[in-house]
Amino acid sequence: KQFFTKLGNPVLQIKSSEKPKYHAACVMLSNLTAALAARASNILAEQKVPKQAWGQLFLANAKNIATAGVKDALTGPLERGDAKTIAKNLAALSGIDREIYIKLSKGLLSTAKEKNPKKDYSQVKEVLKNKN
Repeated sequence: KQFFTKLGNPVLQIKSSEKPKYHAACVMLSNLTAALAARASNILAEQKVPKQAWGQLFLANAKNIATAGVKDALTGPLERGDAKTIAKNLAALSGIDREIYIKLSKGLLSTAKEKNPKKDYSQVKEVLKNKN
């Protein structure tokens, strides 16, 4: 512990019983983020959008999430409660890409509500409803 602390690395002690959950979260932040980026970059490649065009968006968003936190970094149609745009996005997607969009959007609704407690997200919920 002292060795890593001297190097400027934070040290966190985790109970053995909690390590699988910790590891799963780390996999979600790294490997599964890469999987999501792969899906999105494939869709953008179909539109002839080069990596240089979306790479800065990805990096800026990752930095914003890491510094401001997920809630404060959240933007986009879900955060705005823009059900029409979400419906258009869903209409443009199919298969696993559509499923990913729906499941992650449903999971992100609680963060959007936390950020904007007075905003009505019922139309967004309806667009995402029964579309797993």
